[in-house]
Amino acid sequence: GLAIARALALKGREVVVIERNPWIGNETSSRNNEVVHAGFLYPPQSLRGQLCHPGAQSLMTYCDARGIELARRGKLILALDDAQAAMLETMLEAGAACDVSGLEILPPASVRQREPELQCHAALYSPETAVVDSHAYMLALQGDGEDAGAVIAFNSAVTRGSIADDKPTVSVASADGDMDLDCDVVINAAGLGAADIAHKFAALPSEHVPKMHYSKGRFMSYGGKVPFEHIVVPLGDTLAMGGALTLDIAGRAKFGPDHDWVEEIDYDLPDGLAPQF
Repeated sequence: GLAIARALALKGREVVVIERNPWIGNETSSRNNEVVHAGFLYPPQSLRGQLCHPGAQSLMTYCDARGIELARRGKLILALDDAQAAMLETMLEAGAACDVSGLEILPPASVRQREPELQCHAALYSPETAVVDSHAYMLALQGDGEDAGAVIAFNSAVTRGSIADDKPTVSVASADGDMDLDCDVVINAAGLGAADIAHKFAALPSEHVPKMHYSKGRFMSYGGKVPFEHIVVPLGDTLAMGGALTLDIAGRAKFGPDHDWVEEIDYDLPDGLAPQF
């Protein structure tokens, strides 16, 4: 949402961001591993395959220009057998098709040269994978947008929407009272709440609103001395159970995410997960 607001404001549009929380990045954007993916994980013909690599390059260029902390830590994806090694070959081919540079498959000895504590059958090395200070990035987007005239209405929630003569109206409830905003364009960038927002527009048939499927991923921080300098990602069941290790800007490590389908949005972290991770 902040990136869209920034882009439109810089083009001279009058922009209002409706934000139900008291500050930016209070939901999905504050709950991720801050990894900037290089762009080799997706089929080249897919939208992810087409957009991930150029998006990562644009993001890193922006961060470098604005002095936003960014660490190009690199990633090692580990294969433990021949079948997983074949998966690495597929990723290597996808990366080449998406113009990702620097990818290479390393034998065990080369992996140990980079990370002496790692044992594996082979590994795919991605030097372009980075981590970013996501909050500093969001603050920069907010600042750019506001400098260009965008306004963020915090503690404001969309209650309904209507369309008349091809002009949308958004009804908003806030601490200052309720109001109706007449718009030329409404952009629904509400993340996990996007389907709920869409359903509030009576003129939009419900069959055109995609059903949400929630996959919950949990992270756990690691308090010991970190033996790695790269992001380390296993494959198979180990990955799904939270076995990936990510280093943040400060060099602190966390495991995760794991993967669990849930019926509703729930940010609770149950007890007893540590042995799994």
